[in-house]
Amino acid sequence: MPVRGIAVHSAPLKARVMIKLVLTALRLFRSEVEETPILFFDNEQEGRDWIAKRRLEVQGAK
Repeated sequence: MPVRGIAVHSAPLKARVMIKLVLTALRLFRSEVEETPILFFDNEQEGRDWIAKRRLEVQGAK
């Protein structure tokens, strides 16, 4: 199943930095270009709202 976006909520700064570093490194080793957005939110509801919006965007692009 392809990942169309990643929402992370309530992550401390150190976790945000580590997540970005690891995912950026993974992208360097992949041959295909993947534009999976990774967003950080202060709370779960903001993340869920973004996921709902992103789902509509992806379904509209098909």
